Amino acid sequence: MAPTTTTCCPTARRASRAAAVLSDAVGGVWAYRGSDRVRVEAEPGELPMTYAAGTDRTSAGLYFTPIRDEAGSRLTLRLVYADGSIAVADIDGGGCDPLRRAPLPSATNVVARPGDDLRMLVARGGTIRLATGVHRLDAPLVLEQPTALVGEPGAELRFEQRAGDAPWTAAIKIHAGGTSLEGFAIRFAGPIRWNRTVSYGPAVIGTTDDLDQPEYRHAKVGLRIERLDVDAPPALKPTEWEEAPRLARLTDTHGGVVAKNILRGGMIEFFGGPWRIEDNEYRGTPAGTFSHAVLVGHAAFDATVKGNRARPASGSGKTWRFLVLTNQGTNILVKSNSIEGLGPRDDDVIPSMNAPEIILTESYRTKYEGIPAAISSDGRVVRVVNPWREAIRAGDVVAVVEGKAAGIWRRVAQALGPETFLLDAPLPADARAVTIVTGYVGCRIEDNVIDSRGSRSASNLVLAGNHFGTVVARNTFRGGGESVRLQACATEQPAIWGWSRAPFFGGAVESNVFEDAAVGGLIGVEDTKFSKSTRGRLYMKINLRDNTFGWTKAYRPVEGRAWVAYEATTPHASALVIDESGTRFEGAPAGVAPRTVNRLARPHDVESAPRSR
Repeated sequence: MAPTTTTCCPTARRASRAAAVLSDAVGGVWAYRGSDRVRVEAEPGELPMTYAAGTDRTSAGLYFTPIRDEAGSRLTLRLVYADGSIAVADIDGGGCDPLRRAPLPSATNVVARPGDDLRMLVARGGTIRLATGVHRLDAPLVLEQPTALVGEPGAELRFEQRAGDAPWTAAIKIHAGGTSLEGFAIRFAGPIRWNRTVSYGPAVIGTTDDLDQPEYRHAKVGLRIERLDVDAPPALKPTEWEEAPRLARLTDTHGGVVAKNILRGGMIEFFGGPWRIEDNEYRGTPAGTFSHAVLVGHAAFDATVKGNRARPASGSGKTWRFLVLTNQGTNILVKSNSIEGLGPRDDDVIPSMNAPEIILTESYRTKYEGIPAAISSDGRVVRVVNPWREAIRAGDVVAVVEGKAAGIWRRVAQALGPETFLLDAPLPADARAVTIVTGYVGCRIEDNVIDSRGSRSASNLVLAGNHFGTVVARNTFRGGGESVRLQACATEQPAIWGWSRAPFFGGAVESNVFEDAAVGGLIGVEDTKFSKSTRGRLYMKINLRDNTFGWTKAYRPVEGRAWVAYEATTPHASALVIDESGTRFEGAPAGVAPRTVNRLARPHDVESAPRSR
């Protein structure tokens, strides 16, 4: 991909420019260091940049490799001068396709017929076309070069493990970016002995893992898995509920496409971004196996999960969740998915694994909470004292939890040091206390249908902690225990569980339909007898607009329990702000007298807080 050039015009300086640092909205950082005289802190994952000063000293060319499409976004440029002073410029981003960073397969183009030595053919890379028929393999298929493995109609890879062979970490192993698997079936002649010590678990399709040679452990860009028909192998011991191998383990992959596949097996696990996971059909796991989820994403950004259908076929094993997102995420779209029959069921024979959530986000860590030590006059630089051990970095969120500006948040554009940070927009001067976290920013969950009828314990949607600007709109949630759970959870870090709360600001729940849930939604700030007091601070601010709660004839009310649309929990009144309107109830059965909002507050008598507060 050709370098991207950007021009900026900071105030002209007499001192020479010693360094330049560029950052984007998802934590991407690029740096140029032209002199050792000025120290510029390195950020985790920092990428190189070339800086070319303009002849008039008021412009410069920046050459860097973007990690996302920056159209409509804003980047932050910091120039560091030889005397230690800095200048900052905000730059409008431009459009690009980051997957064009992927290497291209060689021009080699061959046809592989059943009986050919497929392992030898793929060793050359290029395009290999699988002819119609069954291609039998008695060992993993390893793709060391960028490869396009494309099947003709009716092409099938069938794996059979030889007796005495070492356990496998993957059936298809990918060591190079720019690789695509398209248009064939994957089957197994019998059970496989998997190496379950491999990081993130064994997989039908796996990228380089921690047991592979170091020369393969590099970032892989632009993998494509399309129009495959994949069946994981049968269980070794079907009566013991073993975990199904992952269908795809994409641990060191930076973006790609997983689309239009038919899938039966364990989860697809992905990292970073950008990703398109679209129009796949998931049919459950083999009998006697389980999977923790269909999809699991870690620190994802610019990820679209759209148009997928998940419904276990008759005789399947157990799949607990549809989508799990962990740690943090930016610009994630979950749209128009159809999900049925996942999660805990009333007629389960498998022991519970404490996985009631169909869609779940998890982000409970706080890096700092307390009064800012200083805020610059323009509000763009903030300093704190004694943040916890986990470094604060670009992409983190600085949220105001106390004062008139409570509920406002900003992103860390760049770390100027371990205690000083440049923000993407000014922080209000009256921010009395802030919390600094990783979390989910600008995520949307729209137009999905989740059907949990047949379960009185499933939770259709659980968004837990550290959310900023998340929108839940036009979904249909059927059955289950709780309709949804949206919660500013107790923190798991720093120090002890419950040290503070993970903020949930700017949430919007709009025009959804909730049908036949055993109870309404739980929305609020988590509070238990183990939680520290946070009196006077705001941790959740949410809008609830035009949502409909309905019941069919199949609904069975819970005896002796009042039915409330939104059970709002909060340790004190100021911790939670709900703006609710337009809630409708349709077809309430006899014995169910729904209410809209029920607030449960338990005041704390003892103030107990770490010193950074």
